[in-house]
Amino acid sequence: MKPVRQLGNIAWRVGRDLKIDPQNGHIIGDKDAQKLWSREYENGWKPTV
Repeated sequence: MKPVRQLGNIAWRVGRDLKIDPQNGHIIGDKDAQKLWSREYENGWKPTV
């Protein structure tokens, strides 16, 4: 459920509907929205999985 909530937040922030690839959940054709999906970390702060 988290990704759906995050996508709703991104749509609200950019002020428009988002097109989502149903296979992988990625945002399609909206660079501004895509920037909000990812995060850039400062040097030394990148999480490890």
